Amino acid sequence: MKRQRFYQIAGILLLGFFLLAPRILPEMKIHLVIEILIYALWAVAFNLLFGHGGLLAFGFGAPFGIGAYVTAMIFRDLPEPPSS
Repeated sequence: MKRQRFYQIAGILLLGFFLLAPRILPEMKIHLVIEILIYALWAVAFNLLFGHGGLLAFGFGAPFGIGAYVTAMIFRDLPEPPSS
């Protein structure tokens, strides 16, 4: 019962941090937090597939890689921001 209460409190604190982060942190830190959350979500999904399910899916990273490739191609073609 104590462990469940600990997880509830930890979840509430994390939720509060993520709700307040845009108001507290500078923009660069927000991007870093978002990137960390994306990689954490990928790791949890991979753990569910391979760790608990025993399914080694080689195509699991394909949507992740395709998204990164498309994003790089989009940013490659954007014009340079004006320098001040």
